[in-house]
Amino acid sequence: MKKLMIAVLCIIMCLAIQIPVFATAGDSDVTFGVISDPHIKTLASVSTRRYVNALNFLHKEGAEATMVCGDLTNNGLPTQFIDYALAKKSATTGKMPVYEVMGNHDMDFGDEAFNKIIGGEYKIHFTINGYHFIMLTPDDSTSKATYEKSRDWLHDQLEIAAEQGGDSRPIFVFAHHAIKDTVYVSSDWYGYLTEEDFNTYPQVVFFSGHSHSPNNNPMSIWQDGFTCVNVPSLTGRGLGITGGTADKLETIPGYNASLSLDDFQRVVREVGVSMTVQTDEITPADKKLYALRD
Repeated sequence: MKKLMIAVLCIIMCLAIQIPVFATAGDSDVTFGVISDPHIKTLASVSTRRYVNALNFLHKEGAEATMVCGDLTNNGLPTQFIDYALAKKSATTGKMPVYEVMGNHDMDFGDEAFNKIIGGEYKIHFTINGYHFIMLTPDDSTSKATYEKSRDWLHDQLEIAAEQGGDSRPIFVFAHHAIKDTVYVSSDWYGYLTEEDFNTYPQVVFFSGHSHSPNNNPMSIWQDGFTCVNVPSLTGRGLGITGGTADKLETIPGYNASLSLDDFQRVVREVGVSMTVQTDEITPADKKLYALRD
């Protein structure tokens, strides 16, 4: 299988994950972004601004498409789906398509709104430059949702993708819930897709959100038969006398966790991953809110 580089772009914060994952397959054959859990409340909310900024950034970086792994809205209200659609329309995305599936928060009231307001589909299979992308919505609004309504369809689409792409070409799969006991904290935050659904397809790369967990644990990228990727949140300081992740990182001589936005983006492009904290330039309000815990 061609080498897959996943560049984690840690741009946001605590209550709603909106971190783009920027991925390139092969020798830049395809480049795409992944966002999870925008949790849009109103058009004027902070979460909306973050979502628009994330789309703008991914378009600027040359993403050919962006996938959103559910929890588009905070409560699944039709008004929130309208605001989500308006936010997406206001972003500078050019010809970059944005594909969505729902998460558990969207399904409390919004399964019909998802389809009628933003034109969303429960199950999607498409290709970009010969690479297959498969996205599916959970069956219900529970935090540990099932995927029985889509399971047979998923198996059929994986078979089609494998036949067309062969063993060497990645198949990208997106859902809201992680697979249990794969990526970080998926022992508690998971849905009922299973390893057995993918074990015969080592070329699968499975993206999920839902947990709002950070990406500073080795289990945030999991490989055992296939690959799972957690869409991460921003690292932070604080946590009283113990210190936060950034404090620990800065005990490494020469490590700087307070990068400018330009430096942060440069490191991601050159190295493939970067970890930074809230600054006056990156989520300044969250910097102040995070400090309140201490």
